[in-house]
Amino acid sequence: MDDRLQYLLGRFRAIFGRITVNSAANPSLWLCVVSLLCFSLAYLTNDGVFRWGLFGIGALPAINALVTIQRFLWTEPRYLRSEDHHLRSQLAERLGDESNQLEVAQVLLNPPETPATARRNKKIEQMGKEPKIYALLYDRDSVDIEVLHAFIATSPMVQRWWHYIKSCYLIKSDKSASEIADALPRSMRDGSFLVVEVDLKNGNGWLTDKAWEWIHLRQEELQV
Repeated sequence: MDDRLQYLLGRFRAIFGRITVNSAANPSLWLCVVSLLCFSLAYLTNDGVFRWGLFGIGALPAINALVTIQRFLWTEPRYLRSEDHHLRSQLAERLGDESNQLEVAQVLLNPPETPATARRNKKIEQMGKEPKIYALLYDRDSVDIEVLHAFIATSPMVQRWWHYIKSCYLIKSDKSASEIADALPRSMRDGSFLVVEVDLKNGNGWLTDKAWEWIHLRQEELQV
C-alpha cells in the first residue's frame, strides 16, 4: 500500500508541477488536488462508509472547478488567460503613437526594424498612391488587443498610426479602406469594427497636446 501511495503522490507532483499559467481559475484547479487525494484514499480503503465519504468530499473541489471555469467561459473568458497575456494586452492598450511608445512595449509588441523591413517600408511610402488617413473603430470587449496592436505597429501598409483613444486608431496609409479591413487579423471578425477615411482638417474634440501634434503633422504632410 505504501508503494502505491508513493506512486500516486509522484504522479500528482508530475502532473500539477506542469501548471504554469496563472489565471483566475487556478485556485479552483489547485483545490482538485484534494479531490485526487480523496479519490486515491477511497480506492485504498476497505471501509464502505469511509470510502463514500471520501468520494463525496473529493467531488466538491472538482465540481467547484467545473462551475468556475464554465462561469468564466460564459461571462468573462479573458480571466482564463495567463497573467503574461493580460500584461501584453494592457501594454497594447496604452495611449500614444508610433513616435511616442513605452520602452517595455516597444520590446514586447514592436520589435526593432530590420534593414530589409526599413527598405520595404520606404519603398511603400514612395509608391504612387496618395496616402490617406483612416479611422479604425472597434469593439474592445470582443477584440484581441495584443494581436491588433502588433498588426498596426508592424504592418508595412501602415505608415503612421495614432492611438490616443482606447477604441480607435488613426492610420496613415496609401491602401484603400477595403484593403486595410481585409488585412486586419482574423480575430477582428469576432466583433465589430469599421475602417473609414477621415478628413483631419474638419474635426474637433478634447485631446492631449501630443495627440493634436500628431494630427497637425499629418495635416501638413497631406498638404505637401
